[in-house]
Amino acid sequence: MKLVLPKRIMRWFLIVLIGFLVILASHLPVDAVKIAFQSSRDFGEFAFKYNIYLMDTSGRNLVRLTQGPASDINPAWSPDGTQIAFVSSRKGNLGIYVMDADGGNPINITQSPNGGDWSPAWSPDGSRIVFNSKRDGNEEIYVMNANGANLINLTQHLKSDRSPDWSPNGSQIAFHSDRDGDYEIYVMNADGTNPTQLTQDPWASDEGPSWSPDGTKIAFSSDRDGDNEIYVMNADGTNPIQLTHNLWEIDFAPDWSSGGRKIAFSSFNHVLRADVYVMNADGSNLVNLTQNQNADDFIASWHPTPLAVFPEEKLGTLWGRIKQNKVK
Repeated sequence: MKLVLPKRIMRWFLIVLIGFLVILASHLPVDAVKIAFQSSRDFGEFAFKYNIYLMDTSGRNLVRLTQGPASDINPAWSPDGTQIAFVSSRKGNLGIYVMDADGGNPINITQSPNGGDWSPAWSPDGSRIVFNSKRDGNEEIYVMNANGANLINLTQHLKSDRSPDWSPNGSQIAFHSDRDGDYEIYVMNADGTNPTQLTQDPWASDEGPSWSPDGTKIAFSSDRDGDNEIYVMNADGTNPIQLTHNLWEIDFAPDWSSGGRKIAFSSFNHVLRADVYVMNADGSNLVNLTQNQNADDFIASWHPTPLAVFPEEKLGTLWGRIKQNKVK
């Protein structure tokens, strides 16, 4: 005999289940979440070569994922946390690679003879990767399938377009561009249409946009106060707020934690040594995680928590079905 639960019971069961998942994610042990970053610690001072490392969010338990004479940089976690995209010079030019989360099975997915591929970022569902490239002579933003197939130039503009980052719902891509004369933050639809300028400061460079997990904010770096600091603004470009106030230091490359409560970023100090820092999303509680005086550690990417493997639109659809009492 087939047991069929009443819809009301099923509805409340799913509500309780979602609540449990939220609580579980919020109580995830700190050391279970990793931050990927690039480091020159294996090559000595001023070698300008890097490997990809992992560390706990406390800065402890470092694990080297890549090794060899090439430079491996720009790590970016896949949404499900099983893979890391990165940039490498191991074939003589810069290309996009994907490896397992433990550093195994690295695969070159761009294989451009002209090279110059940079700044990979995954789509929320993990099916595509956006990046910028100089393969056609000008710095443009491209998108491809996660295996490297179906390459498309999204921007096709005479100016430089860089540092793409996908919105959490997958509908838009933020990037920075000098198409108005200096670097500003833009957003466009995921297919490259409707580019819209968000920042407009003729005396500053605004770079490296990073969407908050809920899609309401964008963090970025700017030198509008005289040196590079981390800022956050609403996703429509309004209400920019300065988060860091580090005189004589260069703060850049912000990256949100999956829960949106913290932001990791990189900073070059007054002697041009780089470290990875973490702060609360309001700029408080600043902590230097790497504290390496003899190497450069920067370009951090925060591991997604278990709840983050559910794309925003799928979770929203599930919740909508529960509210409409359509769960079967």
